[in-house]
Amino acid sequence: MIQQRQIQLQAKMKMLDDVFHHTIVSLERLELFLEAEKGATENLKYTALKTNRDRHDDYQRPPTKDSFYGEIQLQCSALLFQTAFDDKETFEKVVKYFLQDLLEWYGGRNESIQPNDVEKFFVPVAVVISRQIESVLEVTKAVTEYVCDIRRIDSMTDAEKEAAVKAGIDAFIKAGPIVHVDMQTFLDKNEEVKLTVHQRGTMEEGVVRLYKSFETLYNDKAPSLLLYKLLNQYFPEKNAKLTDYTEESITIFFESKKEESKPEEGDKKE
Repeated sequence: MIQQRQIQLQAKMKMLDDVFHHTIVSLERLELFLEAEKGATENLKYTALKTNRDRHDDYQRPPTKDSFYGEIQLQCSALLFQTAFDDKETFEKVVKYFLQDLLEWYGGRNESIQPNDVEKFFVPVAVVISRQIESVLEVTKAVTEYVCDIRRIDSMTDAEKEAAVKAGIDAFIKAGPIVHVDMQTFLDKNEEVKLTVHQRGTMEEGVVRLYKSFETLYNDKAPSLLLYKLLNQYFPEKNAKLTDYTEESITIFFESKKEESKPEEGDKKE
């Protein structure tokens, strides 16, 4: 019985690692797309894009701006189903590992890259990893509120709907057997899963990058406080070293920003 539970846990961890890896693939694809629009891709580092688990065929299915965003939202929804663990100790370890990996990935976005929607996607990915939301509807809400309102299928033309559904079915059909074979090969080896590393920088670099980006991208303190509270819960020793960012200083900064954005008395319309 114990051995069976261990096998089930290893299979679940393998699925979680695969889905998280695909989430990083989708983030790196969006990152490349946004930088390519500006003709500035030379400073990008990849950890998941074009690896053996990146099975995108952009020739057969050319991506669009909507599809880059929609793919990350879809991966967040898939991630939601893989982060549910009955055992609290296992869950805490899982959150800590993947949160650190995510922050170290963001640490690779250097100062030459302007803050954009890649940073914004930290919010839905992080709340899914930490299980602060529990439904696909809440995933959509988080993306809409903190990233952008991705075009939904009910707003498409009939031709666009048909193409979108066909692309989804084709991808599912092609991926299904591959995923099954991958999992069976893993189980046959009877080995412990080796979680993928997506490190491009240090955790501190990633945290500071996100804090500074949120100060630019949002007038709402919620994303910065989310980051602060996650660090305080899972990495209190590192949080203590970041003395420039406290719950109080974050609140003061965004309150000041709101005040500065208010129109002057003389600017008000009669």
